[in-house]
Amino acid sequence: NPPFAGAIAENRIRSYLPVQTKDSTILFLGMVMKSLKDNGTAGIIVNEGLLFTRNNAAKEIRRMLLEKMDLEAVVSLPQGVFNPYAGVKTSFLVFKNSGQPTKKVWFYEIENDGFSKGTQRHPMPEKNDIPDLLAKWPKREVSEKSWLIDKKKIEENDYILTASTYKTAG
Repeated sequence: NPPFAGAIAENRIRSYLPVQTKDSTILFLGMVMKSLKDNGTAGIIVNEGLLFTRNNAAKEIRRMLLEKMDLEAVVSLPQGVFNPYAGVKTSFLVFKNSGQPTKKVWFYEIENDGFSKGTQRHPMPEKNDIPDLLAKWPKREVSEKSWLIDKKKIEENDYILTASTYKTAG
């Protein structure tokens, strides 16, 4: 996973990256996209702000995920899942360099990860959506926690990729 916040000095940014910005998360995602072998698959945890920020670089990297990669899934993680190290809201992206653009994106919203919320996280195995995620993953099943959205709808919505944006649209 990339750093959740950070900026890179302009003189250190590689010219071959697909998007030029100082934002380290966008640069990291661009580097992975550029480096991914044919038919290779990547999974990356990102600060959720990247998925809805309307600045040009963020919007362009999201567009490229849909056009140049096959974005298979966006999985929303609960706020504070990385506490006590980082309280920022995150999601993870799963995409493939299949040579084909994305047709549909599967969204899954994890509400509970098997631990209590807050800075002092304690195991709570009875509250864990991860087994359900893993069970639904192979067929990208639709449920109250997961939905499939056509690429066209995402394009019409400024390439926003937050799960909550499409929760009732699936």
